[in-house]
Amino acid sequence: MAAEEDVRSVARRLARLEREVLADASTLGAAGRSPRIGAVRDALRLEEVLSSAALAGYPLDATAGSALLSRDVAIGGHPLERYEAVADYAVAARMVEQSEPRPLRANIYVRAEEILEIHRRALRRTGRAPGAWRERNVAAVASGLVPPPHWLVPREVAAFVDRYSAGPPAGSGLLQWVAGAHGRLLRVQPFEGGNGRVARLVANLLLRRLGLPSASFARRRADRYPAAIARADSGDVAPLAELTAEALHESLTRLLAATTADDLHPLRALAPPDRLSALVKAAQRGRLRIVRRGTRFFTTSAWLAEYEASHTDRKS
Repeated sequence: MAAEEDVRSVARRLARLEREVLADASTLGAAGRSPRIGAVRDALRLEEVLSSAALAGYPLDATAGSALLSRDVAIGGHPLERYEAVADYAVAARMVEQSEPRPLRANIYVRAEEILEIHRRALRRTGRAPGAWRERNVAAVASGLVPPPHWLVPREVAAFVDRYSAGPPAGSGLLQWVAGAHGRLLRVQPFEGGNGRVARLVANLLLRRLGLPSASFARRRADRYPAAIARADSGDVAPLAELTAEALHESLTRLLAATTADDLHPLRALAPPDRLSALVKAAQRGRLRIVRRGTRFFTTSAWLAEYEASHTDRKS
């Protein structure tokens, strides 16, 4: 009984997060352009590239990553392969970002050719056989799951495309659908290397075609990502869907903050002293809209008023 209640609780939380993400995306689409939004998009793009490269074993700090991607300058004294891996991933991420923002003709959300091209670009200088399916068997992944033999890879990828190219089934959760694709492609392990990077990029391609930004598994989400993937291997995509939803909610909040005339301020500066502790808890639970900068919380007067009004409504 407790397990069933936990499943229902997770489902409710996912449904709430998805509603918030879709509402934020709709609000952002209606907000128009802002001079500041381009800078936020650039920052989010850099975070996604660096977080995914770090998950693949190629960490670069933000200073080195920014110098590499904006000025093509390598600073920090890291191994050459690390710079190459980050730069090549950025090229593949740019391909995803510049792809059609809605399904292709005949309602196609993803094609096998796109998956191959993503791999070719992301592993152009650091991978074995970039842009080609693997031709040998591989060991079990961290969760213990054994990927299919190499001769089944083209068939498995074709089945993956058949399942996901038509888009989310009616009535299904969009973010669970994306997380399912993310996890399933990783289970196939279609390439000699770089499968994690490709799976994340393909998931972001699907998000792009749903009209949503890319998901970045940065900071604390990076620590939770391996466990979420292991759960997805066992058929439970809810933790990965929740991580994806949290990433999107943060990105959309930062983008919306760039469109508002009400500038961000530290939460501590806007909150009445006797309400600060409660508002910090509300921010941590995702009820008060904030932008995180390191360990500091920033919000706007409008977001604070919106939360206080909803809080008053709940009490009345």
